[in-house]
Amino acid sequence: MKTVTELVALAKAKPGALNFASVGPGSPARLLMELLKLEAGVNVTNVPYKGAGGAITDLIAGHVDAMFPTVSTAAPHVRSGRLRAIAVTSEKPSAALPGVPVMMRVYPNFRAESWVGLLAPAKLPSEIVTRLNAECSKLLAQSDVKSRFAELGLETAGGSPAQFDQWIKSEIERWGRVIRAQKISLE
Repeated sequence: MKTVTELVALAKAKPGALNFASVGPGSPARLLMELLKLEAGVNVTNVPYKGAGGAITDLIAGHVDAMFPTVSTAAPHVRSGRLRAIAVTSEKPSAALPGVPVMMRVYPNFRAESWVGLLAPAKLPSEIVTRLNAECSKLLAQSDVKSRFAELGLETAGGSPAQFDQWIKSEIERWGRVIRAQKISLE
């Protein structure tokens, strides 16, 4: 399989035969597999793992057919030729995986990005939140920080606390729809 279209065609030709590695019921890998099932109308089999290490090892060995790992996890294996990246789930191509197309070319609603954010107690005074945000934004804007993140397959992003709050709420709603539609539970 070299493209998303080929993967979906194979999944449609052999319902339930393709095995997708995931690393827990609420993990991005699992949710993305479920989103693919919804968007493409395919039936693939979830193979749960306790962590990304075992899942990637089995993907490289061919014991599972596909996975949605993070770019930082997959990029070294793609660069070494042990894995083939057929798409990234970000809105724009990844600098860590040049030339790999975005899933949105085939499925316009297929977008997901792993993220890390700084959260604090809800009752933290707003002036402290504002200061923390300003200091973190300065740090993330530094060229050496951006370069180090890029080496790890990560991109920096900033924004206001209000924007981050709104983004988190929209992600909860978006993924909640997938969880409800696919009847995913944590058990």
